[in-house]
Amino acid sequence: MPASGSVVRLLLDRSALLAYVAGSVHVGEPLHEVIEDRNRFGVTAVTAAETLAVITDPGIAPPRSGCWPWAPASCCRLAASPGTS
Repeated sequence: MPASGSVVRLLLDRSALLAYVAGSVHVGEPLHEVIEDRNRFGVTAVTAAETLAVITDPGIAPPRSGCWPWAPASCCRLAASPGTS
């Protein structure tokens, strides 16, 4: 468990991330609940890269800081991943 006491409760795959970017409430509502309960969600770097590679709207890509403007700052940090890929 992370030092802050919250754990990753939701891990988005590429299809979920694409659906969220497209405005899907089926992804947005569970994501909102996880954030509202002060838990964390995760997206692997590979998933984010694959998703960004297929998005055709350049306004969707995150800024150079690596964090989307709608995401809380606490959600925008890299976490170490145990094991191998």
